[in-house]
Amino acid sequence: MISYLSPTSIRLWRSNRDDFYRRYILPINHPNHLGYDVQNRAMAIGAGFDALLKLKLSKNLFSEGKIGEEDRIDDNIFDNQVEPENRKWCLGEAEWLLGEYISLGAYQNLYNELLKDSEIRFEFKLERECFGVLLSGRPDIRSLTKSGRFYVRDIKVNGYQSKTKISPTKGYVNLIGRKSGLGFNFGSYKDVFVKLIDDHPINYSMNLEDVSEDWALQLVIYSWLNGAIRTLPIEGVAFQPFLVGIEQIVGSKEFGIKVATHCYIVQLNYQRELVKEIIEIWERIKLGEIFDEDNKERKELLEKVNKVEESEIDFMTKFTRER
Repeated sequence: MISYLSPTSIRLWRSNRDDFYRRYILPINHPNHLGYDVQNRAMAIGAGFDALLKLKLSKNLFSEGKIGEEDRIDDNIFDNQVEPENRKWCLGEAEWLLGEYISLGAYQNLYNELLKDSEIRFEFKLERECFGVLLSGRPDIRSLTKSGRFYVRDIKVNGYQSKTKISPTKGYVNLIGRKSGLGFNFGSYKDVFVKLIDDHPINYSMNLEDVSEDWALQLVIYSWLNGAIRTLPIEGVAFQPFLVGIEQIVGSKEFGIKVATHCYIVQLNYQRELVKEIIEIWERIKLGEIFDEDNKERKELLEKVNKVEESEIDFMTKFTRER
């Protein structure tokens, strides 16, 4: 039985209630049989680059005295994040991507932004009860701005395995790529008003939830987990100001790499609606009311499907061992 909610589980509740029930509610012996935890090549390169970038940032920030020994990234982070079957090919690709990221000047930009803040942490798991629901998440990078705002960043690698050229998500405050073979700063997305908050450039003309609701869900929960929300006995929920950012690496060797830096504040209305949604999800889980229609019949059907699939997996496992 599920004991907490995370951005991943909430996304699945929204998109595929059948798979949510099978993955998080049913007692199964093969938790990966739905395939959600299988690391494909696109996921591997993202995880590999993420690991190498945070390892380099951690070492450099430690040498500057910006983080302590207890907050340094483990040297084994690459192996921890990339599955064994992907490590050999992925290491070279991730190293090339990091080299390009550095060559473009994107690394120095991110590093300089982090130097403005304090209490920097990387890749740490958080669990916290918020408004009566236990939430869980693992932020990539978290820092504290000079006025005391939490700033939570996530690293995204998009399109590295794509056979077509893709563009960065709209709304970025800065875009770096190549022009005539040299690193070039293309500036902010069209019609974006950039405002400085605590010396950080913020997209002040768009809401993150309108740019990418998926990003908003993830980063708002990470911010809450860091303390940007409090449950008060009389007043209810109190929200604290925070910043959220995405470092989006887009492209491939074939089409070239661009780095889009996104940074936003998140509107209170979105946060309030998300609180209501999460409370409702949790209440329905506790009551067993997973499906909007034919709840009992749907659960019985999925339980039968699960048993059939488990029997097939057990048979194939036994057959493979005997061979």
